[in-house]
Amino acid sequence: ITLTLSETIQSQFQNGDFVLHLFSMDGRKVLEQRVASSQIIHGTPYLLDVSALPSGPYLLHLTQNNLWIDSQTVVRE
Repeated sequence: ITLTLSETIQSQFQNGDFVLHLFSMDGRKVLEQRVASSQIIHGTPYLLDVSALPSGPYLLHLTQNNLWIDSQTVVRE
């Protein structure tokens, strides 16, 4: 999964680490990964390795300091 943040999110959340939470569609957390903000700020795509997970849709939540920032549905092909 490649994650690129919108310009709005980039401008508001530049300091501190992000945490990516990946959930299956039945609500189970299947992955949690801390990511330095420098890895996904400034339009640089961040590659999240989901090769060990089964194919299908997932819900990705992005948080920083326990604050929800964004969510999106992603599909593992």
